[in-house]
Order: sequence, then C-alpha cells, then structure tokens
Amino acid sequence: MGTHFIPSSIQGLFGGFAVKVSRAEQRTEQIRQLMVACVKADVCRSDVPYIERRLLSARDVEALWYLRGDVLAVLCDIHGEYLARQKLDEITSMFSGLLPRSMFSKPRSLGN
Repeated sequence: MGTHFIPSSIQGLFGGFAVKVSRAEQRTEQIRQLMVACVKADVCRSDVPYIERRLLSARDVEALWYLRGDVLAVLCDIHGEYLARQKLDEITSMFSGLLPRSMFSKPRSLGN
C-alpha cells in the first residue's frame, strides 16, 4: 500500500512541475518568435540571417534576454531609436516571471 503512495506523490509533484515548465517553454517560444519576426522585417541588413540563427538556437529564455541588443539594433534601422525602444520594451515585458527581477533593474546615475 505504501509503495503506491510514494509514486503517486512523486508523480503529483513532477506533474505540477511539468505544467509550469510547459508554460514557461511556451512563453519562451512566443518571445523567440516575436524577436525573429522583428529581425526578419529588415531584409537589407546583411547580419539578419546570423541574428536569426542565434535567436532560433538560443537554448533558453536567458539566452534570448541577452540577444535583445541585437534585435534593438535591427529595430533601430527599421523604425528609428524611439520606436525601436518602445518595441523592445514590449518584448522585455514578456520576460517578466521567467527571469529574476534583478535582471529588469535599470541602472541609476552616479549622481543619485
């Protein structure tokens, strides 16, 4: 009787974890696809295929986080810096809950 309790408890623990991982993976894939779409919008840049490959091969959400600068550079060429930063802010907000909050902090000026 005890042997059935332990596996079902473990299964319950891992089953709950699998759902959370699945949602995180789904959100990560949504971020990836949006970033790829932003990059593919600029067909004039010669580095777009390279950036696209890096986005598609990024192993996790943290790797995508660090590729935002590449996406921003492409968006700046397409839309200008102001609109590019607005679009990047949208993308950045999608990372909320997937990464530690400390990664979202903005640097303060040395005068404050």
